[in-house]
Amino acid sequence: SGNLATLTATVSGGQYPTGVVNFYSGSVLLGSATLSNGVAIFATRNLPVGGHSLVAKYLGDQKYEVSESEIRSHTVT
Repeated sequence: SGNLATLTATVSGGQYPTGVVNFYSGSVLLGSATLSNGVAIFATRNLPVGGHSLVAKYLGDQKYEVSESEIRSHTVT
């Protein structure tokens, strides 16, 4: 397995949003994490060597709408 990559997403709102954040490399779902105090953390060793366009997608809850992060580029060597 490869090096550990830890992906973190913060979802802000008046009160802490609840629910799940999905983490993607391009269109490939890497995994999901449940929000705790507005923060979702996902760790993986499954990023293959090469470039990745990473995106976090918040799935929303009863108070907050679905949202998506900006793309973050990451290279695994």
